[in-house]
This record gives sequence, C-alpha cells and structure tokens, in this order.
Amino acid sequence: MGRSILFLILLFVFHLSACSHKSSAPVSADTMPDMEELLAYSQSHSKEEYEKKLKEIQAVIDNTSYEELCQIFTDSLASWADTQTDLEITDTSMEFSEDPLLMDEQRKEKLYNNWTVSVNIQLAGDEKSKYDVPDAAAIYRQAADALRSTPYGAYKLHTLKITASSDPDRILTSEQEGSFFLTDSAFSLPQEPEELAIQKTVLEQVEEFNQEYFSDERYRGQNVTLKRFGSPRDSSVLYLEFPIYAPPFDQDMAAFADSLEAHGQEFFHVITENNENLEYLKKCGITSVTVRFDTSWDNRLEGPERYREFSWEL
Repeated sequence: MGRSILFLILLFVFHLSACSHKSSAPVSADTMPDMEELLAYSQSHSKEEYEKKLKEIQAVIDNTSYEELCQIFTDSLASWADTQTDLEITDTSMEFSEDPLLMDEQRKEKLYNNWTVSVNIQLAGDEKSKYDVPDAAAIYRQAADALRSTPYGAYKLHTLKITASSDPDRILTSEQEGSFFLTDSAFSLPQEPEELAIQKTVLEQVEEFNQEYFSDERYRGQNVTLKRFGSPRDSSVLYLEFPIYAPPFDQDMAAFADSLEAHGQEFFHVITENNENLEYLKKCGITSVTVRFDTSWDNRLEGPERYREFSWEL
C-alpha cells in the first residue's frame, strides 16, 4: 500500500515536472499555444517570463509566410464550421489582405495586427427558409472566436467581415463587420530609425493641427489622427492618411474642407524640409508624397467614401 502511494506521488511529481518543462520550452510552430493556454501561462508565471513568451510567439508569427497564415486562418474557420451545431453550413470561403501602413491611432505607432479577413458563409436553405435572417451578431462572434483562438489570429487580425447567404439563390441574409484590437507592447513591426523620425514629425504636425482647429472639448480628444503611414509594397509613394472625424463646428465647414490642400502641403513641407528625410526617401525610391483627408461629413462629395487627396513630387 505504501509503495503504491509513493509510486502515485512520484508519478504526479513527474507529470508536473514534464508540464513545467514543456511550458518553459521555446515556442515553435509545432508548440504554438492557443489563447487559453497563453492566458493560463500568464497567470502562473512572472511578468518577465510572460513577456519573453510573447516575444517567442512574435518570432514564430514573423517567420510564418503570408500563404501559411492564410492557411492557418482557413483551417481555424473550417474547424469551427465543421463542429458548430447552430447553423447548417454548406461551404465557406475567405479573402485576405494585409495593410502594413495601418497605424494604431491612439498609441500612435504601427499596428502589428494589420490583417483584414472577409468570410462568406454559405447556409443551406430552401424556398421557405432562404429569407430567414440568421443572427448576424452570433455568427460574427463565433467566427471571430474561432479565428482568434490562436496567437496567429489574435495578434494579426484587425478587421473581420462576415457575409452569410443561403441556397439556392444566394439570397443575402446577413452581414456583419467589426474591428478588434489585441495589441501588446511585446508585439511591434520593425521600422528603420529614419522612418520613425519622419513618422514622429508627422505626428507632431497632427498635434498642431488638432490644437489649432479642434482643441474644443466638443471634439473629445484628437479629432485628426494618423491612420495610415508609409509606402505600399512596390510603390514609389509615401502615403499619409488622416481621418477628420468632425468638422470645425464654429467655422464655415465648406471653407475648411476647401483649405485641406493647403494643410496637406504643410505636412509635405515638414517632411521634405529636412535634408535627412529627403535623402532617406530618395534612397527608398520614393518620388512623391500623397496626403489623404477622410471627410465623411462633407456632403458635397459623392460616393460612399468622402475624402480629399493631394500629391506632390519630391
């Protein structure tokens, strides 16, 4: 009896030791934890150990190709579609895009989670049921949870768009879109010091813009932000995008909108008046700067996207 108890104790201790060894082993693609496991790790380890684990996870994600990430997201959604019981799903399809120019407008730094995923879910239906509208929010929530179940999705996805339609005529029955931010100081996109210097200059000019026109408490913080910054892949353009969430209420809004070209030129000048900035941009093959102001409140502009865009050659 005593030997049996001793054996069980030793077996239990061995199991704990094995688990501890496994959790302390460096993360690889084969040992990537899911988010529940990562949460448990954060609660049972020191802050330093947890931050080290996050850096290991980022290293694995960084070494995962675009195609591999697409496949991981596809597999995550397919697993959910195959195991969920609320809907009769006949097919799913996905489209992916990555935007390395996307900024965290509050933290004022490049977003690590910069992927947009568009999902189409095909639901079984007949003449009687094809017009039934499924719970769009529930579909979105379940699909989002599936895609965010691992750090790949949790730390790389920015926007998820869900469309559900039913057979046989593909009648649109549900649409849902949302953005989610799961950022951590351990996760960041690499930027050269010269690019960061230009980014800092632009952000300082944004602050001046806000102070001059939008310092009133009605604007509740920054009314103008830097939403996108950088040069798209295989492009010779430095691109800056600024949402203006509300017009200056106490001014002529039409006149303000018409003045945006001059404000855009101010951003161009603060960048190019510095010789080091110019040399860096030319070294990167940049030949022009494009400034875009998003002005959804300007009813004089047509189309779903209302914006003013201006470009200047270096």
